[in-house]
Amino acid sequence: MAAGCGTQPLPPPNPLAMRPPGRPVELRDPRTGLRFQAPRNWVKRIGTQRIFGRTIKTRSVHVYRAGEYVFEALAPPSQFDVASRRVLDPLLRSLRFRPLPPS
Repeated sequence: MAAGCGTQPLPPPNPLAMRPPGRPVELRDPRTGLRFQAPRNWVKRIGTQRIFGRTIKTRSVHVYRAGEYVFEALAPPSQFDVASRRVLDPLLRSLRFRPLPPS
């Protein structure tokens, strides 16, 4: 599981080393008021992932709110259901924004 937002690209996660999701914790971006629940052992990343020449299923959701947030599930096909349904779906259901100021 990875998501992107920031300025420095980091090395790609190893999609073949998937871990079970950890206990949820609330993450917040004070600039935009975005907040959501994500597994404690979730890795925040940006940039292009290399998939090591292996078949990897990917699901990306882009949220535009004073910038772009990318929430992405990627895993080997045999483990993709865990990444998508047990990690990404609950994370997306937990997204909350504070109201935008009047323009």
